[in-house]
Amino acid sequence: MIERRNMLCAYTVLSSAPMSAANLSKAWTVETWMLFLWDRSALLKHPGAHHKTLLLQAHELHRAQLIERDELCDLLELADSALAYTVETRLEESGNV
Repeated sequence: MIERRNMLCAYTVLSSAPMSAANLSKAWTVETWMLFLWDRSALLKHPGAHHKTLLLQAHELHRAQLIERDELCDLLELADSALAYTVETRLEESGNV
């Protein structure tokens, strides 16, 4: 289920404006979460804050019973992968790989 949403949101984010934690509504949905995940500019500018926001909001989605435990695990893995991507990208850009 997450993979289908992931692909849909990846397509959607290509045509949407960059998002930040400041301009997101209080009512997060899985789709909002995925859009924030795929916001490459926010991820690269503030990887720690971006990761923390993804983790916190994933847990909020679970607490609100919008996702089940397995989906929470998927979202947490995606958030960790995004952070790992940023670290790898920064290392490549600095020439330390």
